[in-house]
Amino acid sequence: MAQVFDPAGFARFLGGAARALAAADAGPAWRAGLVALALALLARLLRRPLLGAASAAAGVSAGRYAMFGGFLSAPHMLPNRVALVGPAALAAVLLLAARPRLGGAAGVGLAAFTAWWLAGAPHGRADLRASLPVLLGTALYVWLLFRGLGTRRPAPAVAALVLAAALVLAGAGAVWRVIALVPLGAGLAALAAPAGEGAALALAAAVGAAGAGAVLAEGRLAAGGIGPVDLAAAAPLATLWLAPRLTGRFSRLGRGAEAVSFLAAAALVLLAGAAVAYF
Repeated sequence: MAQVFDPAGFARFLGGAARALAAADAGPAWRAGLVALALALLARLLRRPLLGAASAAAGVSAGRYAMFGGFLSAPHMLPNRVALVGPAALAAVLLLAARPRLGGAAGVGLAAFTAWWLAGAPHGRADLRASLPVLLGTALYVWLLFRGLGTRRPAPAVAALVLAAALVLAGAGAVWRVIALVPLGAGLAALAAPAGEGAALALAAAVGAAGAGAVLAEGRLAAGGIGPVDLAAAAPLATLWLAPRLTGRFSRLGRGAEAVSFLAAAALVLLAGAAVAYF
């Protein structure tokens, strides 16, 4: 028998998810935001674009360090491996700032490193062959995020917000919610920095590591299925695909059209995810 939609029950479900998101440990996200904001403001004050480009990556690194107490603490544990992606993103951003023509190469290299590190750093031929699905899937996921974020200013913060909220709706473990909040803090603060690919590169890796890590830890893709956490990881990509298709509907808002389209896309994707989780 089909389940009858209960508006009051659905509202209570959404309220519970919002409370769960608000209850997550936001300390690492605050640290990420403060570091990113400080560098973004210094970039404008001192007119040093390099500081602005590095603000998001430095913020993510600070948040990850605060969460795990280091970048290589207990790397045999999957959540802890996410920490090193922050400094790797910072190195890629600095390379991009020094050689802007290497944007594509920096994105591919960072996506490949993120996939390799989350897969457990396989190095033998047999290990690489066994890890190939994880390597290819994670690298593609991070690369698609990087391409989707581009230089659109609201995109990184909105993508991070969508992932954090979607993981809560999917019932993901608390550690993955906190991990997902770190790029949200850095992404919001990085809005104060001059526009550029630096934030997109750093936050694609940070959001990608959080989403892919959650899938590897709690998803069903490895077993040939699709579960709530797998769908939650896809939510940022769905938002990045939908937002540009809504921009025309808000053209009368002028410069605000892009931001509103991203927020509208995020709301639609999260409502769809909530409906799937509810039923």
